[in-house]
Amino acid sequence: MGDILNKRINVKELLKKYGSPLFVVDESKIISQYKRIKQGFTKLYPNTEISYAYKANYLLGICKLINKLGGLAEVIPGFEYQIAKLIGVKGNKIIVNGPYKPIEELSSMIKDNCMINVDNFDELNKINEISKKLDKKVSIGIRINAKIGKLPWSKFGFNVESGEAFNVAETIKNKFTNLTLNGVHIHIGTNIINIDLYKEAVLTILKFVRELKNKLGIKMNYIDLGGGFATEACPAEYDFKDWNVPNIEEYAKAICKPLNNFFKDENKKPTLILEPGRLI
Repeated sequence: MGDILNKRINVKELLKKYGSPLFVVDESKIISQYKRIKQGFTKLYPNTEISYAYKANYLLGICKLINKLGGLAEVIPGFEYQIAKLIGVKGNKIIVNGPYKPIEELSSMIKDNCMINVDNFDELNKINEISKKLDKKVSIGIRINAKIGKLPWSKFGFNVESGEAFNVAETIKNKFTNLTLNGVHIHIGTNIINIDLYKEAVLTILKFVRELKNKLGIKMNYIDLGGGFATEACPAEYDFKDWNVPNIEEYAKAICKPLNNFFKDENKKPTLILEPGRLI
């Protein structure tokens, strides 16, 4: 990427040098986008981490660049996780999501101290078994789902409204003594231009966080809001004239304001994790 910046691109010469197929990426654009997102959020909520969603584009050069900039890696098991390891991302900088996590990879992720967001009971049991075999205390997050506007993202994670998410947290505390719940994750959709939906998601999480603290004495070290931030590329189901994409500052205000209102003590605010992909 870097050796062709600020130069007129001669495609034929690039093909001779690198072969085909050829992907040409504007490195400076990625850097500026990453910094815009990071600065836009840390200005309002300093304890913010940006975790690049590998599914957006997992070319090694891009993943290496985000790692170099200080970004975390958001991956699913399989080749995305292997890419993160291949390019040297430290385990505590890897966030693992997804509804299917094979026990062999879970074992490796636990040994690497990855941040694992648990998606279902089967996965919870697997992690508990591994923790016992390794005689290792394991910190985990759980993915939750809730009715956020009319968004249909309810098939992944533990439901809040039914009490399922609270019951899982209670089970972790009382039954799985090798496990510690220290994070909560939600992903409300993709290409979201209505910033009120993010505010609603944050308020839903904060209500859940309050319940965990008051009833179970569990405190969250991180709140992971996933991704879904829209880009200027208009989806086919929209008319372009109706595609009004909020800027970074608008997203940041909708998300950070309720967090700051809830967590008054600057020294005790949990880490806010964002998982932008296409926006970067």
